[in-house]
Amino acid sequence: MKPALACLLCLSVLLLLLCGCGSKTGEAAPTKPFYDKYKEANEAYFGAELYTELQHSMTEEEKELGEEVVQKMQSVLEYVGSEAEADADVGALSRYYWFPYYEQPAKAEASATLATCVKQESEFHVWVEYTQVRYDETGESTNGSWDCLALLIVSPDKEGWTVTEIREHP
Repeated sequence: MKPALACLLCLSVLLLLLCGCGSKTGEAAPTKPFYDKYKEANEAYFGAELYTELQHSMTEEEKELGEEVVQKMQSVLEYVGSEAEADADVGALSRYYWFPYYEQPAKAEASATLATCVKQESEFHVWVEYTQVRYDETGESTNGSWDCLALLIVSPDKEGWTVTEIREHP
């Protein structure tokens, strides 16, 4: 009789787990890694209402635009060429070029990750986490930024979109 009771108990526990005990819909709660990671340092800077956008689940349209913006940002962060040859059509992303601030680097490494994109009435809010490091010809790092959260304000224009403003905690 004991093996039957143990088997019944195991089946009951398994059934509870399969039914999503503690979840009304049976789906896992959405994760918000960027929201949690940066909350302490950035919620006061951006304001609680704006900062909660990091919990937004993107539509396909938002995701597509956000990924385009992040790709353009990454190309600016990695750029090591001359000022004359730089893409001038990057809007406010130009602040991430090396030439207004530093000597020309030999190499740059960068990563930019889309946290979320939120469509507003006349603009998009693209939240990005990025890291960027520039190196001289000896391989020594000359400057960089690590694990930074930026809010890019993107407005539609005749050719698609333009980053018109960047907000980033100093």
